[in-house]
Amino acid sequence: MHTIKTVAYLLIENKNLLLVRARNKIAFYMPGGKQDPGENSVTALIREIKEEIGIVKNLKNKGYID
Repeated sequence: MHTIKTVAYLLIENKNLLLVRARNKIAFYMPGGKQDPGENSVTALIREIKEEIGIVKNLKNKGYID
């Protein structure tokens, strides 16, 4: 069976949750996506955040779940 690895960034700050929405879509979701072959989870998440919201500085990493 082929495994597809995904990553997502969950940020809750001051009772606010960071979500994104694609153009012309109704649903909101956490920034993230599929991990490319040979890519570690941190690199994949940084790439996905750059693609979806255009920024990566000042991201807070308080831990992760694998």
